[in-house]
Amino acid sequence: MITIHLYEIRFEHFAPKDSKGGILSYLGAESDEDVYEWLKSNPLLSNEQYITTTFKDDEEIEFCDEDGESFKDRMVRLQGNINDDEAELSDLYYGATLHGWKLKKENITSKEIETLRSLGIQVETVIQ
Repeated sequence: MITIHLYEIRFEHFAPKDSKGGILSYLGAESDEDVYEWLKSNPLLSNEQYITTTFKDDEEIEFCDEDGESFKDRMVRLQGNINDDEAELSDLYYGATLHGWKLKKENITSKEIETLRSLGIQVETVIQ
């Protein structure tokens, strides 16, 4: 039996004159790694909005740090670059957006997901 957890998908956007952050969606997934892979795929949400991350490109550029931890492993451990103190935010001419997630509830049922959706809360799901 598959165990699904509810994650809050967050963003923070930084620009030269302003910044903002918030919740993009909620996601039902089995693990932090599934959340990372879902975000890396630049998913289209049910409200027709894309989430665009740099995770795929960053994986190819940043192989491992000095401790041998891969970019992917670091992002999974930190739950996204939104929680990375070393995230690059120096060149903000076009702005920069960081993404991350937070576990909100373990072992959520499909009935609970449907209840959230009926209340107008956007909940996406990852089925592996």
